[in-house]
Amino acid sequence: MNEINERIKVEIEKISLVDTHEHIMSEAERNEYAVDFSYLFGLCNSSDLVSAGMPPRLMEAVRLPMYRYRVAFFKRMRLRQLIPAPAEREDMSLEERWQAMEPFWEAIRNTAYAKQTLITIRDIFGIDDLNRDTYLKLSQAIADFVDYYNYRRYHKALGDVTPADVLYERREQILQGRKEVRIQTINRRRNYNRGLRELVNAA
Repeated sequence: MNEINERIKVEIEKISLVDTHEHIMSEAERNEYAVDFSYLFGLCNSSDLVSAGMPPRLMEAVRLPMYRYRVAFFKRMRLRQLIPAPAEREDMSLEERWQAMEPFWEAIRNTAYAKQTLITIRDIFGIDDLNRDTYLKLSQAIADFVDYYNYRRYHKALGDVTPADVLYERREQILQGRKEVRIQTINRRRNYNRGLRELVNAA
């Protein structure tokens, strides 16, 4: 049996990506809401937390950035009956939010959803675990990643501009500016080469 399990594991690890479905928020929403560890508890993990005994209103307070997103989303989709109960508090610090969630996280850390969260934390952010010693580092890593991905990393699919450039409608202006610089550079090079040829011909 162990040999079969090992063979299955080897084959599964060859799969680049398994995407069963997705819950993707827009860049504008992500920029506004996804800036700390609570982003990783927006969907499936939250059900496990409630199953472990976490009161739903406390959970909404812990993942307050996601709670605000969910309320706005359900209102926009005219699904008011799905709007979650108000968060228990809206003034909890990041430390208080972690302390409120920590015992429930410990209860679910071996579930499938928690395991995929830990894999994400390890593989994307380079942090080996989520605990009281790492939640601040993870929160900073998420904020840094969002900043880098949206404001500093050029995306080939977007024409080598950032998502923020597209979001704030600067893309066409940037591309036009690059085109003008390219034309000026080519013209300068042509003029320089023409001048060299004229010097050689004159000599």
